[in-house]
Amino acid sequence: MAKTDEVKSTPPEDLDLLLPPEVTGARLLWWRVRNAEELRWVRVAALRLIFGVVMIVLWEAVSGRLIDHRTISSPSLLVTSFFEISDPANPDGSLWVHFSYTVENTFWGYLLGALAGILFGFVLAEIDVVALVIEPFIMAFNGVPRIAYAPLFIAWFGIERQPKIILVMTIVFFLTFVSTFAGIRGVSRDLINVSRVLGGSKLAILRKIVIPSASPWIFNGLKISIPFGMVGAIVGEYIIADKGLGYLLQRYNNEYYTTGLILIIFLLMILVIMVNQVLNWAEGRALRWRPTSRMGQETVIPG
Repeated sequence: MAKTDEVKSTPPEDLDLLLPPEVTGARLLWWRVRNAEELRWVRVAALRLIFGVVMIVLWEAVSGRLIDHRTISSPSLLVTSFFEISDPANPDGSLWVHFSYTVENTFWGYLLGALAGILFGFVLAEIDVVALVIEPFIMAFNGVPRIAYAPLFIAWFGIERQPKIILVMTIVFFLTFVSTFAGIRGVSRDLINVSRVLGGSKLAILRKIVIPSASPWIFNGLKISIPFGMVGAIVGEYIIADKGLGYLLQRYNNEYYTTGLILIIFLLMILVIMVNQVLNWAEGRALRWRPTSRMGQETVIPG
C-alpha cells in the first residue's frame, strides 16, 4: 500500500507518529496547521481572507483605469462614502439610523415568521387530512410574488413598521414551514413504529426521534430564509418609507450615486453573513451528535 494511502486511513491524533524526526519547528507547525482537524477553521479563514484581499486589490486596480469609477466605484471611494454617510450631521440621517431600522424590521419579521412556520409545520405534519385540504391554498398564496402584497399590507397596516415586518414574516413563514413539514414527513416511519412498540410516549418520540431527524431541514429553512427575509424588508422600505436601507437604495438610485448603492449592498451582505454564521454555530451545537465526514480530505507528509 502506498505511503499516502496509509496516512489517509490514520486517525488525526496519530498523525504526529508518522512524521519524520527531522520535521521540527516551523515545519512541524505548518504540518499541524495543514492537517489538524481542529485547525481546519484557520485554513478556511486564511483562504477566505486571501481571496477577499485579492478581489479588493483587483477592483481598486481596474477602477478609473479600465472601467469608469462612476460605474463600479472603488474600495477607496466606498471607505470615504462610508464615513460621510455615517456622520450624525448627515442631512439624510446617519447610516446607523437607517441600518438599525432595517435590522429591527427584519429581526421581528424573521423571528415571528420562523416561529410560526416551524410550529405550523409540526402541527400540519401530524394531521394528514388537514394538510391535504389546505396544501393547495398555501402553495397558491406562497406562489404570488411578495411585492404584490406590499401595497395591500400598507393599505391595511399603515406606512410605519407593521407592513414591513409582516412582509418579512410572510416570506420567512413559508420557507421555514415547507422545510419543517418536509423534514418531519421524511422521518422514518419504521423507526417511529418501533419506538411505539417499545413503549415510547408521543412526547419522547417527538423529542428523541422526530426533532433530531427534522433539525437539519429546519436549520436549512432558517438559513435560506435569511436573504429572502432581508429582501422583504428592503422592498417594504423601497416602496414607502422615510428611513431604512431600502429608502437609501431608492434615494441613491434616483441620484445615480453608484458608490452609495454598492455600499448599502455590502452592508446587507455583511449582515446576512453574520446571521448565517450564528445559525451555523447553533446548528453545529444542536446537531453535534452527527458524525463528521472526512471524505475528500488528504494528508500528505511534508518532504
